[in-house]
Amino acid sequence: MTENITEYFDELNNQLIQLERKYNPQKTNLHFEDEVIPNVDDQLFYELLNLSRKAIEIIKDEPDRYSNRTPYARGLFDFWYEYFIMVSSASIRVKKSANSDNFSKETIYSIIQNLIDISELSIIVSGDLYFRNREALGNTLLAFYSDDLINMVKKKKATIKSKNVRGFVDETAKAVERRRKVKANINKEDIDEAVADVCIQIIKEPLSYFSEADIQQLLVEELRKIETISKLYPTSVRKGKDSKGTFSTSLLHREYGGGGGTRIDAVIFDPDDVKKINDPKLKTNKKYLDSVYAFELGTKKTSDAFKHVKNDLGKLSKCVKKKNGAGYLIHFYKDNTQARTGTNRRKNTEEKIERVFKQAFNDIDMISKQAIGTEQINKYANVKILAILLRTYRDQKKMRGKCRIFNGQKWMPTNISRDDLLRKSILKQLA
Repeated sequence: MTENITEYFDELNNQLIQLERKYNPQKTNLHFEDEVIPNVDDQLFYELLNLSRKAIEIIKDEPDRYSNRTPYARGLFDFWYEYFIMVSSASIRVKKSANSDNFSKETIYSIIQNLIDISELSIIVSGDLYFRNREALGNTLLAFYSDDLINMVKKKKATIKSKNVRGFVDETAKAVERRRKVKANINKEDIDEAVADVCIQIIKEPLSYFSEADIQQLLVEELRKIETISKLYPTSVRKGKDSKGTFSTSLLHREYGGGGGTRIDAVIFDPDDVKKINDPKLKTNKKYLDSVYAFELGTKKTSDAFKHVKNDLGKLSKCVKKKNGAGYLIHFYKDNTQARTGTNRRKNTEEKIERVFKQAFNDIDMISKQAIGTEQINKYANVKILAILLRTYRDQKKMRGKCRIFNGQKWMPTNISRDDLLRKSILKQLA
């Protein structure tokens, strides 16, 4: 029977490939959210629904249907991974086209219910499949949002026995509500949630970054999902000598000037300040803009953590607006040493972590005083500090303390299997 299921998923994957070729003939890379299916219609969603029904139906009676030991596990994963990307991309196209009324309500509702049902698999597999599932569900809810749709999701949730699946639905629904908020000013709560999303992703999948540049990209991608930030805003830079038209720019930029030859990892402008930009170098009267929000990131790949933290604090305190602004200093340390507990190598590693990472934050009051002239970072400079220690692997059966988050005084262990507890710990540091 499992051999037949393996062949069945091979066929489903082939049908999904053919469907993408039909609706994406230019072979746009749908793995990036900025790139979406060029055109969608009701037939696409109908065929996607049929594929998901078949994929769920074929294994529903299998006792170990979601086990990675089954012969069809690879085909099952590949199908749903690509399926989530297709649904997400098609939904983004619908939202951009603002034509959600052109699609069958019954079809869309059924797809959403299947996305919820299959989250049981995504939660078990975790990692990228989990995020793709949540992304697909979230983008579909956004594209076809209505009170009736949300009521349907609530009714569906009430029938679910799994606490983890109910949590998945809740987290996605909350993210959708955050993204639907359209405000003239950027809400710090949205920024904090985006930061938390990135940190949770890294904590659960620490190999998702190799360098600081990777973290910077993950953060920028998440921030661009905030509707206010996703748009372009007009500047005062004219398109030509006698032109009445002006160029537009994003509120979010990477490696923006911080003055004195410095660069800020990422900044977010106030829309009103963008209007005043009169220089193609994104300056106003030859000066760099102050930011509403600014981010400095760090990893262990630095020879002097104290100096790094001090410099980051100094830059953030200078470039962030004193009123209603916030700076974010976010540093990760990834312990890749495999030595077991109790060995000399483990002891040496722990001493190194203490010396090159932990101590820089244990002495944060002293460092902040040197950097910005005060020990009260939040009160005067409004800089939020988030320091996270990750341990990826150890040559032993059980390993405690895979994630520790600095709470301002102690390095607190956090359960990485509980997204809600991780989010709570992170948001507490950003409050």
